[in-house]
Amino acid sequence: MQATAYAPEDTELLIGGSLNLPHVFDSFGSMMGVSVVGGGMASMTATDQSSGRALFENQIAALEAKHGFKFKEQLLPALGGEVAVSMPLNGMFPNIAGANSNPAADAQRGPV
Repeated sequence: MQATAYAPEDTELLIGGSLNLPHVFDSFGSMMGVSVVGGGMASMTATDQSSGRALFENQIAALEAKHGFKFKEQLLPALGGEVAVSMPLNGMFPNIAGANSNPAADAQRGPV
């Protein structure tokens, strides 16, 4: 995982994963076909699903023509497939010993 090289030095928690963005894009297009026509999967005909998918593809094609690049062929490969989130533990677990960044406040509290 290359994302670890970009995390700050003081990272306490790093959560990462990988995505197959072309597959996600295709799945999103299929879902848009369902949500555009509405009614749910059970009541949809194959024609309804394909017309919703065609509407999504037409909108993407118009956006690609306007901005001069291809989503699936150019943008998705440039983004890569890794996703990572870095955060300090004191925001998630404030009761962990040493998580408070103010030692003076810890000393005033006394023993825990």
